[in-house]
Amino acid sequence: MARVACEKGKCGRTVDPATVLRIGLRLLHTAAAVVWLGGGVYYVLALRPLRSQGVDAAPAVIAAAQRRFARWASASTLLLLATGVPLMFDRLADGRGTATYVLLLALKVGAAVAAFWLAWPLARRRTNRFGDARPWLIVALGSLAYLLGVVLATLYPVLQR
Repeated sequence: MARVACEKGKCGRTVDPATVLRIGLRLLHTAAAVVWLGGGVYYVLALRPLRSQGVDAAPAVIAAAQRRFARWASASTLLLLATGVPLMFDRLADGRGTATYVLLLALKVGAAVAAFWLAWPLARRRTNRFGDARPWLIVALGSLAYLLGVVLATLYPVLQR
């Protein structure tokens, strides 16, 4: 059992292993989201503009960056799924999830699934209709999912159980 520092007159409160696991899952989930979203933002803001600036090596630089980041993106996607599913069921299983919470969670999951699908290499052929806006749409949906996650974490703090 871990101890929590004094907070609002609750000194020495113990934290059960399940809460420690929840905190660990949230940290892993957040780190994976930062890697995934950060890579998308870097691509949109730093790499894509190289094409329009007439840099001769732009296609090679972009392709090399995408190859190197692909492993990180795949690992973070798997980690987001592996941590997000248990977190979602844990939060809903205790019966304290309000209708607002469930709605925000559904929006978050929908935005994340849409972003993953658009970023998935096999989906590129099916999503050409988005053209140059596709990377921006991926980043926007990923950002929405991340921000909704922050709101949900605020509504449902780990130590409040």
